[in-house]
Amino acid sequence: MGAECKDNRTPISLQQRWKKINQVVTKFNSFYEKLDRLPKSGTNLDDMKREATRMYKECTGKKEFQFEHCWETLRTNPKCEEVDPTDKGTSSVHIIPDDSHNVDCISEIQKSNGIVRPQGRKASKEIKRKTNEDAGVIDAIKGLRSTFEKEIEFKKENSKIEFDFKQQIANQEMEVKVAAEKRKLKDQEFREEAQKKEDQRNEKELHQKEQLEKKAQKREEQFRIMSIDVSKLPETVRKRMEECQMRILNKWETEGLFGENVENKQLEESLAGESRSTREVDSDKD
Repeated sequence: MGAECKDNRTPISLQQRWKKINQVVTKFNSFYEKLDRLPKSGTNLDDMKREATRMYKECTGKKEFQFEHCWETLRTNPKCEEVDPTDKGTSSVHIIPDDSHNVDCISEIQKSNGIVRPQGRKASKEIKRKTNEDAGVIDAIKGLRSTFEKEIEFKKENSKIEFDFKQQIANQEMEVKVAAEKRKLKDQEFREEAQKKEDQRNEKELHQKEQLEKKAQKREEQFRIMSIDVSKLPETVRKRMEECQMRILNKWETEGLFGENVENKQLEESLAGESRSTREVDSDKD
């Protein structure tokens, strides 16, 4: 990476070149990281770089590490941290993906050292996959929510139908009760009216009976008076009795007790004649 890239290099050739550099730098960095985690007393940065170069040379078959300038640029970038292939017990570093957007990463690292590189293809695919999964989960949740909402709406509709049905039954029962109560009141009013008429009729009959009894008693008294022989009475009493009998006769005539027959007239004349004869006899005695 110390030399400038040729203008006629294709993205594929640049990617292949980056892959090679990445493999070499990553391997060297793994040795350096091991030394940096367990530094020996009195060693400095240059000592650790020389020791890492020696370890790399032994591991790769006497090949020199040629990309120290690349390592200096990439080592401070978080994505450059590498897991030591021989150290399976540690997991504090990360491997740079070989198929990432390498050309853009190199350019970005050259422009601003220390800034995290863009995500690689695998990371992008993973993010896309997770995004799709999240979208699927969201769609599933939306579908489930829609189902729940429809079910709730269906239950509400059924509840409304059931409520309306119960309300209709309650209204019908209330109408039946009201009609029965009206019939009951009407029957009671009819019975009360009938009882009232019966009481009035009984009262009238009782009154008529009392009147008839009084009339019968009065008639009986009148007959008793009419049956008295006034000729045997004293003069003063006889006159009074004759007047009383005359009033009784007039009353009987007014009441139509005698009618228009001759017998009644003869009876009246006879009684009147007897009354006159009695008065004449009394006057002769005087």
